[in-house]
Amino acid sequence: MYSLAQSAKALLVFACLITLGKASPVAAQSCGSAGLAVQVLGSGGPELQDKRASTSYLIWDHGRARVMVDAGGGSALRFGESGAQMSQVDVFLFSHFHIDHSGDFPALIFSSWFEDRTRPLPVFGPPGNEFMPSTTEFVHLCCVGSYVA
Repeated sequence: MYSLAQSAKALLVFACLITLGKASPVAAQSCGSAGLAVQVLGSGGPELQDKRASTSYLIWDHGRARVMVDAGGGSALRFGESGAQMSQVDVFLFSHFHIDHSGDFPALIFSSWFEDRTRPLPVFGPPGNEFMPSTTEFVHLCCVGSYVA
């Protein structure tokens, strides 16, 4: 949905938050209310036998969920368990669109309808290639192309 330069800038901000921020270890279902924290919602791959949600991270700033990075299978459930709300999230970042990094994106986006989200959610990710869609194409296919109101 945004240019390659904007996507690179968003990923750079994410990297800076992790590198420069004082991320603290967090429990699986809650994050502190002070400072910056990175919560691992999922660290598994596409296989189900490892009994983990697929790749997804949530960045908290002073008790508010601000940045979502990837949304692999199972991450929507973990997001709900974390106490976060999609109406709080400021930006959504994708590293790439393999299913174990993007499968729960539609569920998370549609959940914001039940929270009365009143502002746009910027989505940044890769530009696409001959094998994978661009971020704009991916969002359109997930949220517009497969659903008609």
